[in-house]
Amino acid sequence: MSLSYLQTCDACRHEFAAGAHAVGRTIACPHCRRPLEVVATVPASDRLIGQVVGGWRLNARLGAGAFGIVYRATAKDGSGNNAAVKLISEAMAKRGKILERFQREAELGGKVSHPNVVGTRGFGTERGAHWLAMELVDGPNLATLIEEDGPLPWQQALDIAIHIARALEAVHALGIVHRDLKPANVLIGSDGTAKLADLGLAKQLEPDEGDDGAGLTMQGVPLGSPAFMPPEQVRSARDATTQADLYSLGATLYYLISGHLPFDGKNPLDIMGKVLTDEPRPLAELVDACPPGLADAVAWLMAKDAAARPADATAARTMLEQVQIDPEAPLVGSTPTAPSGLLYQVIVVAVIILVAVGVIAAALYLS
Repeated sequence: MSLSYLQTCDACRHEFAAGAHAVGRTIACPHCRRPLEVVATVPASDRLIGQVVGGWRLNARLGAGAFGIVYRATAKDGSGNNAAVKLISEAMAKRGKILERFQREAELGGKVSHPNVVGTRGFGTERGAHWLAMELVDGPNLATLIEEDGPLPWQQALDIAIHIARALEAVHALGIVHRDLKPANVLIGSDGTAKLADLGLAKQLEPDEGDDGAGLTMQGVPLGSPAFMPPEQVRSARDATTQADLYSLGATLYYLISGHLPFDGKNPLDIMGKVLTDEPRPLAELVDACPPGLADAVAWLMAKDAAARPADATAARTMLEQVQIDPEAPLVGSTPTAPSGLLYQVIVVAVIILVAVGVIAAALYLS
């Protein structure tokens, strides 16, 4: 495992690991994208280091966010098994829907077993702390990788996208929509295998009895990362189906090969407006010698109309494998056209206003 240092973003307080080779460079926080200079930090004291939670001995902090801390851990039983253990405190668990989302992540993760999905090792509550043990992936997430090293060769990015498509096949087969597929939620193992992580915002398409299937969302409030969300999810997270994940796959692939977000702006609301109205800058303008087939595949995945995207994750994977075989061949008939017209623009403006009201309502609800 290469040496890394924990960095804390002054803007959002998100804690993440940056590689030693990035020390002295300015990169964007993978959570809020504010620039920060990477420094060689001294490990912070943590009273939980050395403690045992759920049968796992916590050895070192891997990172932290607004809702919890992730530790590298070893099984107490002496088996030598390792895990990444996520903890949320009792106090944090009392805030809004945080505990319910945490439990949803644990329960849905336990249903998925696939080499391209981060596995769940167990979860529970101990001494007031809620814990989730996951497969330990010794490698960076894609957001950190791109921030530190720049865009990937398109061949490597395409291979990773195929891995993610396979993960989506497994997740969707269980009636689960991820709803937060983005570079920060894809980990790259030491052998190059891409693994989809974080089912915290996932929902089930066929809910259990008594569940309204909303995936712990609020009507009219978008959940996820704006730059990688499809238009229907911007309007409402309830509308996200498996097609939403395919759009996010395309947006992620766009970022991997170009190093640019498909949509960027001054704030999340600005970005969401662009997702609804604009088209991303053509890859051919950002990537030297971008193969026509690859550009077509990304455009097809990122069609604003969900019905214009590939039929399912299997169709998306097959399409990407076709590009891998013959990248110069255009995907005839697959590239969507952008909608236009005054009526569409009026609808878009109305949706942006509704989204703004929903975001404000969500902030008041969760505060």
